[in-house]
Amino acid sequence: MRVSAVCPVFNTRPEELRAAVESALRQEGAEVHEVILADDASTAPGTLAVLDALAREDGRVIVLRAAVNAGPAAARNLALDRATGDWIGFLDADDLWPADKLARAAALQAERPVTRWVIGDFANFRGDHQDPVKPAVPCFEAGEAAGPPSSSPALTRCIILDGLHLGTCLIERSLIGERRFDPAVQFGEDLLFLAKLSLLAGADRAPGLSYLCRREHESMMYSPARLTDRFATGPRAGYRDRELRPFRREYRWALYDIYKDLAVNNLLNGRRGSALGFALRALLLDPRELGDLGRFLALLPRGRHDDALAKGARRYSKREQVVLTSP
Repeated sequence: MRVSAVCPVFNTRPEELRAAVESALRQEGAEVHEVILADDASTAPGTLAVLDALAREDGRVIVLRAAVNAGPAAARNLALDRATGDWIGFLDADDLWPADKLARAAALQAERPVTRWVIGDFANFRGDHQDPVKPAVPCFEAGEAAGPPSSSPALTRCIILDGLHLGTCLIERSLIGERRFDPAVQFGEDLLFLAKLSLLAGADRAPGLSYLCRREHESMMYSPARLTDRFATGPRAGYRDRELRPFRREYRWALYDIYKDLAVNNLLNGRRGSALGFALRALLLDPRELGDLGRFLALLPRGRHDDALAKGARRYSKREQVVLTSP
């Protein structure tokens, strides 16, 4: 199993970027073929310095530099075009691969040679604290494969409705072929990519922790763009995609869920006008949910720091609550 690790980089903190790369280079029981750092036109001197240092220290580290900042989808595409491994793994520049990630995947693939896509479980972490492990595909039971070797409609539905963490995936490069991430999608480009891939093949689960996601500081998920219509670009692109046309109902549900998320998070950040607009857009997608709108309207008068607001918001939307430090 010759694995190319694809890692987009943009002004990442030097110590976190080094930790991410070293987690891929120092795998136990297996060795990564190459770590491709696709620098998305970083400007931070510390980031640029550590990119050069990592390439000097280990010949398996390849640094590619984009001419302009175009987002993680374009950066991953740049790395995919350069990858030479038989398998592709994905790593964000501030996250970590567990030490036995590749060994467990290789053992699964050796036991089941028809496997072309391996997934695993993941956990968020902050400093030294690690949250409970979450299943790679929530709608499948623990220990159950996420699909047969052939395409799996059930897996496609799960990716659209419940998500699948890209970092847990190891995918045969021949399966990816010429498929690439949509650079026009700012949020959800990973799920769109995986949903389309699931039309070609199912995935097998390697039991155990496969990815560690850092959640202790601001990222794209904590940027002002997270509260805008751009957050819905992924499912909207999926809804329009010809290949995914059989799953338009699922994408409609996904959009409904995201608009409710945007309504809640705009309200939590004191943006009442935008919050109401997204709540109404959710209602237009499913007018049967008038009761949900009523619950949301009851929250509008509450102050931003009212404890009851967060509790009531969870009854309206169960997605993650995001409060910006600088709204």
